[in-house]
Amino acid sequence: MALNSSDGSKTIKTDIKKMATSNMSIKDKTSITSSKKIPLAAQSNVNDDDEEEGKGIVTTIRERAQVFGSQVKDKFKKNINSDRRKIKSTEEKDISADSDPASIFEKLKSDPQLRQRALMVFVVFFAIYVFSTMDNSKKDIEEDNPPATQNKVAEETPATPTILPTKTLVAKAEYEQVLRERDAYKEEILALKDAITKSEEEKIENIKAIEEYKLKISELESGASKPDQPTNSEEIKKALEQERAALEEEKLRLQKLSDDLIQKQQNLSNQSVDRPVSIRQQKEILLGKQLPYVSPPNYEKLGRGLVYNCLGRHWACVDEASYRDCRGNMQWAIRNEKKIECYVSNVYANSGDCKIVQIHNINTQMPTAFCD
Repeated sequence: MALNSSDGSKTIKTDIKKMATSNMSIKDKTSITSSKKIPLAAQSNVNDDDEEEGKGIVTTIRERAQVFGSQVKDKFKKNINSDRRKIKSTEEKDISADSDPASIFEKLKSDPQLRQRALMVFVVFFAIYVFSTMDNSKKDIEEDNPPATQNKVAEETPATPTILPTKTLVAKAEYEQVLRERDAYKEEILALKDAITKSEEEKIENIKAIEEYKLKISELESGASKPDQPTNSEEIKKALEQERAALEEEKLRLQKLSDDLIQKQQNLSNQSVDRPVSIRQQKEILLGKQLPYVSPPNYEKLGRGLVYNCLGRHWACVDEASYRDCRGNMQWAIRNEKKIECYVSNVYANSGDCKIVQIHNINTQMPTAFCD
């Protein structure tokens, strides 16, 4: 706070005015004495007296100036000390007023900025207090409940079942149904592939047996496997008779084996209501015959007859009536030299065998040049 020196300045001004009036009076006195007429004889004495008097006046002025300066300094110091005392008293009053809670609340009400700062300080201290109490509570809990050792098995809390909405349940059921159908379809495909491989292996075995039979027949006829020839004629005759008997027995056995193998192969692949014939044979049979048009069959009726839909480009296993319709349509197309709409392939023992061959033809992309 600034020093209040109004009283001291007033006193200094009054002292300066007094000194000015005293100097004026001294000048007037000197002017009056100088204006008086003095005779020449006594003028020297007067001048000496004036000089002495002037010296005395100068000394008195200096003394008064020193006294006045000292007085002004003393008064100025007194005024400064009094101002300092007043400032201290006001500061003490302000401090006492600040320490008073009523005055603090009044200042908070009157000053919004001070109120906002006080609120921020309160929030900061409150947050620090809350975090410190939370840390202490966590430490107390850890001390009260120490962690379990690794040897102890933690008790498994049963999971609460989540209740799904109806739409989710329906979608999940449909998805599971699709997965089941897909698995069933995969199993069916695997079963069909196994059956196809088994049938192909049986065919290969039959072909090998037939080849072995033919090889043995050729060896017997050529005489490549004859034993050592005897020297005597009787022994030669006996050996020839034994060899002929063995040859006849081997021929009969191999003939029976080949007949059984051929019959088995026919039962697996060529069992049919009517054996399929080639397009060339159909043309030779149908020359000169006029046949009515037969529409293609219904391919959705499941059976054991394998046909090919030349219009829809797919294989199908149909029943007997559909198979006959397909054959009639093919005969009419061959007779009239039209494009074949339905081609008959073969008839099998049951619909399962027909499906096996159908899937095999689809997977191997069997050529269908007969439709063109």
